[in-house]
Amino acid sequence: MVQENLVTFLEVEIDLASTMLGIAKTTKNADRRTRLFSSVRMAVETIRHFEPRIADKNQRRELLARAAELERGTKT
Repeated sequence: MVQENLVTFLEVEIDLASTMLGIAKTTKNADRRTRLFSSVRMAVETIRHFEPRIADKNQRRELLARAAELERGTKT
């Protein structure tokens, strides 16, 4: 149960970060874009922090891949 909750939490975190990244890429307000990119980077840090606790290797790999994709998106 704890494992399921952790994975669900991290999936929601990634989904939210993905939404924020999309908004950051389309906003014309530089301050808002900076804050959104910062929030996305914090989400990536959260995922990497909890990554060692994910028991299933496939779930861990998928979450880390999605986190890396988000991180790349903040550098464009």
